[in-house]
Amino acid sequence: MAFRAASLLGAQPAGRHGRNAHPIIESCLSTVRHVARNVKRWQGGDHIARWTAAGLVEAEQKFRKVKGYRELKVLRNQLNPELHSQAQVA
Repeated sequence: MAFRAASLLGAQPAGRHGRNAHPIIESCLSTVRHVARNVKRWQGGDHIARWTAAGLVEAEQKFRKVKGYRELKVLRNQLNPELHSQAQVA
């Protein structure tokens, strides 16, 4: 869906990898599950949020640069032109 929206707005994703973010998300969630696997008693929303954040920090170490990151600025400007015009004024 995001690939289709980006292509309609004129931003070109880098190769075939621009379409499929599912493995990236699954890898991230897998790391969160791995970090929190030994927690036996979840004590509320704050406790869950802390362990999820710890898992995401751990997963962040495995992230690589997004292919096509240079086109993100073009996409942002096309999605929200008011921000682009405000940046030029300031």
